[in-house]
Amino acid sequence: MTSDLLQRAAQLRRAQAHRSLLAFARHYLSRHAFAKPAAAHEEIYGLLSELTQRRGRKLAIAAPRGFGKTTLVTLTHVLHGLCYGEERYIVILSQTASQAIQLLDAVRQELEENEKLLMDFPELAGPRPCPWTCAEIVTANQVRVLALGSGQRVRDTKLDRARKSR
Repeated sequence: MTSDLLQRAAQLRRAQAHRSLLAFARHYLSRHAFAKPAAAHEEIYGLLSELTQRRGRKLAIAAPRGFGKTTLVTLTHVLHGLCYGEERYIVILSQTASQAIQLLDAVRQELEENEKLLMDFPELAGPRPCPWTCAEIVTANQVRVLALGSGQRVRDTKLDRARKSR
């Protein structure tokens, strides 16, 4: 019975976090998210959610240093897409390849060490379809995340020939 309750609680958390990027951040990335986000953060969470629902749109976010752009976009939004399989191919693009690799490393660290994610998304911890490199991961649920610097070429993928979307 306890196992059933734990499983039901995980299902409820997953469902709530799927509907709201802010709820996802609050629960699964609580060490990165503010208890009470600023109105601008809430607006960005909403805009990012719209991007997932309405394909083909583009978004540019300008904000001062320390605002949390990287946490909002490259960590929270990428992990949300990864966990729910909403995106099959995610490209993390930065000014340099080394910066992009650092951003991917933060995603990788959450996937390997975040106990809440591992508990509620056990499918992410399954056998990997291929070894992870410093610039690319493919999760057990077949989502590919690639880290590229400005000017690097995006090569075609054999993974479902999925279209790059983030």
